[in-house]
Amino acid sequence: MPRMRRYFNRIFPTQPKSDLNLTPFIDVLLVLLVMLILTMPIAKHSTEVDLPQGGTELPTQDVNFLRITEGGNLLWNGEPTDQASLAATVQVLAQKEEQPILRFAPDAKASYDISAKTIALLKDAGAKKLAFDGLHKHQTFGK
Repeated sequence: MPRMRRYFNRIFPTQPKSDLNLTPFIDVLLVLLVMLILTMPIAKHSTEVDLPQGGTELPTQDVNFLRITEGGNLLWNGEPTDQASLAATVQVLAQKEEQPILRFAPDAKASYDISAKTIALLKDAGAKKLAFDGLHKHQTFGK
């Protein structure tokens, strides 16, 4: 009799099966997804943009170059200058309605102290458009 009971329990387990059948749930979700896609309106991908017609020329701006050499010398547009005359020149340029762009380019081995003092001098003189030129040269600092 025990053999028969084991065989019977194997065919008909006493515990009910507790797995959840997800197939109908997935089917319903897919149908809802298809219905959502079918009911969405088609988007129009067009935007009205007013483009310039050309013929107008952009105004050119004055550009000045300030360079500090490795020895600490200041060069204004390639000409040697000192800090006092540099301050006077920048003050005159700061009075203009449209200030020119000042491109500042210290050499790689120029003194940091002189560079910092020159930047402070430019700020105190009223320079508003200061651009650091040639930063790509300093990517390998110290080599």
